[in-house]
Amino acid sequence: MPTTRQLELFITVADAGSMRRAADRLGISQPSISKQIKALERDVGAELIVRTRGGRAVLSRFGEELLEDARKSVDMNRRIRNRSRNSQVDKPRIFLRDYLLSVIKARFAEFVAAGLARDTQFIVSEDPAQSMARDGSGGDAFAVFGSLHLPAERNQVSHVVLEQSCSIYAAPHVARDLASGRLAITELKTLFPAEEFKLTPWLERMFERAGAKQDNYEYGSHFIDLVMDRVAAGEGISIFMDMHAHHMVEAGKLVAVQPCQESLLLVILADQAVQAATFAQVCRAMQPLRTTRFDPWSKS
Repeated sequence: MPTTRQLELFITVADAGSMRRAADRLGISQPSISKQIKALERDVGAELIVRTRGGRAVLSRFGEELLEDARKSVDMNRRIRNRSRNSQVDKPRIFLRDYLLSVIKARFAEFVAAGLARDTQFIVSEDPAQSMARDGSGGDAFAVFGSLHLPAERNQVSHVVLEQSCSIYAAPHVARDLASGRLAITELKTLFPAEEFKLTPWLERMFERAGAKQDNYEYGSHFIDLVMDRVAAGEGISIFMDMHAHHMVEAGKLVAVQPCQESLLLVILADQAVQAATFAQVCRAMQPLRTTRFDPWSKS
């Protein structure tokens, strides 16, 4: 019988797109995750994850079918645990992308000084708003994510932390060829997340303004980090938030080749059940993000 822990690991690997990223997010070893996944596959009697070159984890057909049931099972167990809690106040839960968690971890003392509770639980997700809606309820769950506008759902409250600049990025050797005129943007593959990704229409509009050819558009994974890896490998160009891409720029793997004409909003979202004072405290606690803006053009 599969354990809840095995199902949670399976979901994390599916969401992360690779064993390595899942291990980084959970803070455990990759062999440990692999062992648990193999045990889960023995329990269900079928292969769930196809290991591919480059370390990507692709769900098998049975894995895709199991994923939805696994989410429901884990969610049910979580709800049972929540109902069994005593009357103590739950610690805050913040759903966010991994690059934001890295920023917060690196400057944790500043965020605590700004009002962040030390026992805050961070849950990494490729779609924080959706994960909060699915897994978070009540007044202790928050989502921090990039958006084109403030969400307008009646059952939610939101706040803009800052505007995030974005740029078109390429691998260093591709950027050099673009700068020298040996290559033009119209000759390169334009790499997107999945076509149904909520920001894809905005990305298409930015590339249209940059002169990219629609014939070269290529849609792929929901996971931005996988798109970023492909760009760093020289497979094409894409648009990333500058704050998200800065670690790859610092490592010499990406170069900004053109700024976007529009910015994205960094938004905090919560259920309307949240107390006004609690929501205000979390909003204040995120203020250090305002001083973490990264300008790739200052290095040009």
